[in-house]
Amino acid sequence: MSLKHLLTLTLALAIVPLAPGKDGAENQPARNRSVVKFAKKHMGRKVGDGDCWDFGHQALLAAGGQHPGRQPLVWGTVVRWPQQAVMPGDIIQTFTKRKAPAGKHTAIIYRVHDGGEVTLAEQNFNNQLFVTKRKVNLFQLKEIRELHIYRP
Repeated sequence: MSLKHLLTLTLALAIVPLAPGKDGAENQPARNRSVVKFAKKHMGRKVGDGDCWDFGHQALLAAGGQHPGRQPLVWGTVVRWPQQAVMPGDIIQTFTKRKAPAGKHTAIIYRVHDGGEVTLAEQNFNNQLFVTKRKVNLFQLKEIRELHIYRP
C-alpha cells in the first residue's frame, strides 16, 4: 500500500461517525438542525436567484445565523476537518482550480456517511437552479483547490 493510500485511509478512519442513524440529530447544535430543516423544506425548489450562495445564505439566516464581518463566503466557525467530525447542517465552501466566478461553490452537508462520504444539499450544480442532493466523498473531490467547512 502506497503512503498516499495509507494517509487517505488514516484520514478516513479519523472521521467520527454520528449516531444514531448517522444523521446525528441529537448531537447537532440547534442551528445545524435548522439549516437541515431549511434544506429539506426547499428540496426541489429555487431559493433566491438560484445561485448556490443564495441557498446557503438563506439557510444561514433562517437558522438565526449571520456572516461574520464582511466575509460573505465565511459561514460560521471553522470545522477543522478531518480532525473534527462534520455534521449535517455544516456549510461547505469550495474553491476549484477554475477561475472565478465558476470556481466557487457553496453547499450544505445534509447527511453524514462513513469514510468521508456525505450527502450535500446544493443549488446551481450542473446548471440546476433549484435545490438538489448528491452524495460525494470529501477525500475524492478532484477539482477542488480549497475546501472550507463551517459550523453555522
